[in-house]
Amino acid sequence: MADTVIPASERGRAVLTRFGFESAPGTIATAWKPARYYSLTAGMERPLVRDDQLGVALTNDRDTTLRRQGLPGGSLRRVAPLNLEEIPLWLSLGLSRAAATGSGSNYVHVLTSGAGPTDTATLLQKWANDSWTWDLGVALGSFGIRMSKAETVARIDMTLIGLKDAEDDEAPAGTVAAAYAADQSLSDWRWAVYWNDTLIGDALT
Repeated sequence: MADTVIPASERGRAVLTRFGFESAPGTIATAWKPARYYSLTAGMERPLVRDDQLGVALTNDRDTTLRRQGLPGGSLRRVAPLNLEEIPLWLSLGLSRAAATGSGSNYVHVLTSGAGPTDTATLLQKWANDSWTWDLGVALGSFGIRMSKAETVARIDMTLIGLKDAEDDEAPAGTVAAAYAADQSLSDWRWAVYWNDTLIGDALT
């Protein structure tokens, strides 16, 4: 399947995406969580590349119409809002995630590097023509956070790696949980510096 880039601004709410943790890498998920995004790529890519050869009509012209399959690529990209409830889903695809501690609304999530990702995911997309595609065995290759004093909401830019993809006219089986609430808490922030739990400076908005 060709690499497909569908910005949210182009397709609007016609494009639906879901996130599901896998029991094993490449095994399709059976429980889904709606996920927000600004832009995404979906599907594995194996482009056709030039393979110039000497012409066969007793000339030295090279036939520029011939193409061959290039190397397969599994690099996926996604730009998502920095939702504090959704970001642990993405980070656990690249970091080791410990069980949450705390109670009520004061949960503490610890994600560390060096031990490999805790999970892989299946990313599911429904397109404007009502077809479905999904990427399996998805892990996080790299990510960056954009938090600047601007009108846009803070965002996370991700490069993801997938094992394979599939498509169908119907959605895969599984339960779909309610979406997390929209989170605007990082749109109005300020930096603070602490030393031994004592505030030593902050940046007022």
